[in-house]
Amino acid sequence: MTAVSRLRRSLLRVSLLASLLLVVGYLMLWWWLLGPSVASLQLPEHYNSTGYRVFVYGTLKQPLVRRFITGARVPATPAQLPAFKRHGLTIKPNPDAMVEGLLLEVSAQQMRRLDRYERLGLRYCRFQVQLASGEQAWVYQRFNESGCEKQQQ
Repeated sequence: MTAVSRLRRSLLRVSLLASLLLVVGYLMLWWWLLGPSVASLQLPEHYNSTGYRVFVYGTLKQPLVRRFITGARVPATPAQLPAFKRHGLTIKPNPDAMVEGLLLEVSAQQMRRLDRYERLGLRYCRFQVQLASGEQAWVYQRFNESGCEKQQQ
């Protein structure tokens, strides 16, 4: 066996392994986002037909993540959320702070997909806030031991 054929065989093995890892990774992501644990979520019964404004400050700021989760290209504009501070995977009330993020405008179907992604009711709660621009938007906040610590407005 020549060195060239050994190299080809090695490259073939590496490419097969990489392909297998991509497929397994995709299936794990699908299972995490749409698997049985998500199917049991008690999402709100009614979503309005006019659409929603959502303030995002974490993974949903990434265009590819947004597209994967919502199923479409969602326009985003820079926005700020006053009186909150980013703390790990969530936001916490803080009158002297400001969270930088994006404002999304999504359809009812996309909102439902966002609710599933955020595990609404299991891992995150959702409530309305007023952004620095004066616009109202929904925001997700991770539950803590006492539930959601949204700021009273």
